[in-house]
Amino acid sequence: MERGIDASANCISIAKALLKSGRRFVCRYYANFGSKRLTTNEARTLSQAGLRIVTVWEDGRPTDASYFSFAKGVDDGTSAYHDALLLNQPEGSVIYFAVDFDPRPDDVSGVVADYFRGLADGFSTIGQGQPQYIIGVYGSGATCSALREGGLAQYSWLAMSTGWRGYNFSEWNIKQGVGKKIGKIPVDYDEATDDYGGFAIE
Repeated sequence: MERGIDASANCISIAKALLKSGRRFVCRYYANFGSKRLTTNEARTLSQAGLRIVTVWEDGRPTDASYFSFAKGVDDGTSAYHDALLLNQPEGSVIYFAVDFDPRPDDVSGVVADYFRGLADGFSTIGQGQPQYIIGVYGSGATCSALREGGLAQYSWLAMSTGWRGYNFSEWNIKQGVGKKIGKIPVDYDEATDDYGGFAIE
């Protein structure tokens, strides 16, 4: 089991503190715009410090069922894949996609599942039928379980919200918990199994 953090700010300034506290990975964002985006310089610096990186796509507000559709999945999947290529994210590593609310079962089997089918379509198109990245999901236990069982996500990151459906889901690769500030940066604490899709770049 490894310990890490997720954050929406550049983590270069706290890399040494993370290592000193026993944290071994940092979860950071891909997005179209905004200061929360992971940069190549940050990824390289964290990698050189001995930290592994996990990437998650969250652009806009995936906090309601209205965000999700097949077409949106194609768009987000294509954008995230391009971000990964620009970063030189290694082949075989994971890009997680956020479902940042507690959807009803019919939404999970409906628009959310359609979104993840769109992600796969976008990945397959860019990868010419052999995508080099793996799709993961961040969300409630019920969401993670359904998408894993449906073959729409291979990795799962369990959100910290204990009141969301299926929080007892135990087959997560990453589990999010409550954090604090490290230096000036608010973080969430995470724990991960030995296989969680993290990577380093040169």
